[in-house]
Amino acid sequence: MVVQRKMRREMVLQHKQILKDVAFDGTTLYSFEYIGDERTFQCQHTVTGDPIEMRLRLTAKNSPDSPNFFHLANLIVRKLLELSGLRLIGRNYYQFDRKIDLERYRLTLFPGFLTNVNIYEGSLMINVDLSHKVLNKTTVFNRLQDIFTQFVDFKRAQDEATKELVGQRYQLKIEDTTQPLLISKPSKKDRRAGQTGPLMLIPELCCVTGISDVMRSDFQFMKELATHTHIGPMARYEKLTEFCHDIQNNQEAKDELKKWEISLDTGLVEFDGRLLESEQILYANRSIRYKHDEADWSREGRSLKHISCKNLKNWTVFYPSSLRELGDELINALYQVCVPFGMEVEYPNVIQLPNDRPETYLSALPEKIQKNTDLVLCILPNNRKDRYDALKKYMCLDNPVPSQMVLAKTISKKNQLMSVATKIGIQLNAKLGGEIWGVTIPSKTLMVIGMDSYHDSKRKVVLYRDGVSDGQLAIVAEHELPQIIDTFPKIMPGYQPKLAVVIVKKKGNARFFAKMGSTSMSNPPPGTIIDHTVTNAEWYDFYLISQCARQGTVSPTHYNIIWDRTNFKVDHMQRLTFKLTHLYYNWPGTIRVPAVCQYAHKLAFLVGQSLHQDFNPELADRLFYL
Repeated sequence: MVVQRKMRREMVLQHKQILKDVAFDGTTLYSFEYIGDERTFQCQHTVTGDPIEMRLRLTAKNSPDSPNFFHLANLIVRKLLELSGLRLIGRNYYQFDRKIDLERYRLTLFPGFLTNVNIYEGSLMINVDLSHKVLNKTTVFNRLQDIFTQFVDFKRAQDEATKELVGQRYQLKIEDTTQPLLISKPSKKDRRAGQTGPLMLIPELCCVTGISDVMRSDFQFMKELATHTHIGPMARYEKLTEFCHDIQNNQEAKDELKKWEISLDTGLVEFDGRLLESEQILYANRSIRYKHDEADWSREGRSLKHISCKNLKNWTVFYPSSLRELGDELINALYQVCVPFGMEVEYPNVIQLPNDRPETYLSALPEKIQKNTDLVLCILPNNRKDRYDALKKYMCLDNPVPSQMVLAKTISKKNQLMSVATKIGIQLNAKLGGEIWGVTIPSKTLMVIGMDSYHDSKRKVVLYRDGVSDGQLAIVAEHELPQIIDTFPKIMPGYQPKLAVVIVKKKGNARFFAKMGSTSMSNPPPGTIIDHTVTNAEWYDFYLISQCARQGTVSPTHYNIIWDRTNFKVDHMQRLTFKLTHLYYNWPGTIRVPAVCQYAHKLAFLVGQSLHQDFNPELADRLFYL
């Protein structure tokens, strides 16, 4: 019989006289007391009453420095959350008594916490951050009713006997016994637990989680949601401090801590960070230095000449005849903004299409795009994915040429047209192979993967690897790293550069606050480095806050150098990383990760979402994917 994890916990509770001081996650049980090398307990199924035999087998004896100790510590913290009144949804705990109802949208927002216990340079610590869970008051059945009202033939999903059995077994009343059932295929985790067949779910007992694409496109809704989820540094600090106090003041939680001989600090850990200087941004005719607390030079960069420019002489613009006025206005605006950049711009070959169907665009492209075409710009009435994919496939695979897609609504507001045209103009120069701005990087023999070309055998190479979790570090070190090193001699005989591999992790839960006086908290400014106390004692790692958060609390990016033969000093590696966050040409400011990571993300997204195969190598030296 497959027994669910929740039911296993309930069976352990049936023997709490013997298994009284334990921590149990549904699979592994920890105890201070020796229970025996192997022991069998007779239990009852909590729903059916059927007898079940539960066996415990001793697998390890753990000390505070063993890897399993962190698992135990995390189980204890999760127990503290339960004792403090929080309830589990998915993997995290939420405060049902502090829910926020968004009645207008039939949504309920539950505030909660993410927790993780680990050993850092300072000591054993709990990393805590806020989390929010959005639940829709509309059940799946309500949603299905809305959908099926559009159809005449409504087929009954299961016979009534099955539905009555489900209701009786779980003591739940099923209001509509004719509703279709949801079929959920077992996940890998379910299959490992012995669940092989499909899972049948009753729609009226299921709530939709998250928010729909329609909601995401609703500006007013997203603005209202952000007031509750994008919490500023001071409010976040207060909620985290409140979390500590709630546990400290809960008697059951205190008893649990005492049972395990653990004590908690009453507040957040404090330490000193370092602040890197703001970078000098280099243009062709002058250099500028941005305000440190903003890390944005969009205003200053509008009228500055780019370091190198590509001319826009033989280019073609496609748009449906219904968008003629918008098209003409955009062309004129691009001429006004691109000339100050240093680009030579001539009037394009304009193709007006009779309609906006994908096949209409595609039929016009082969005839109008010549071998010497510099760039193709298409104005689209909406963001239909099939049309976008078809256009990108043609111009990235069949007929390689840099292309720019512009949505009509993006250029429809006349008071914002010049600002939008400036951003598009920067993209056009970058896609053509121009260099917009730069920063000073002292090492002249350095190549950052994705930015430089392969030449000169005496080089240092820094590879920033994004999208890797802590559990995958061994895979990168044991499999990817040897392949990278083996590749160098294939590029050029004798080519053995000094390599550094940096793992970039931007989805962590760590949050930092800059103390302003004795009581106020704010976001740390861009360039803030944290490389002690809360970093891993066994890693060469650091946190960098490189971007400015105009709403909510800033998220730091974690960098873990898993291989380094460059002989760079620690502060040089940190400084290089910060410099590279300035070089993403889609944004005249700093971003969360080195620009090469964001370029790699843009390229991977284009290939994965639209092209579904490698792009034409003729485009390899262009930022065509911006």
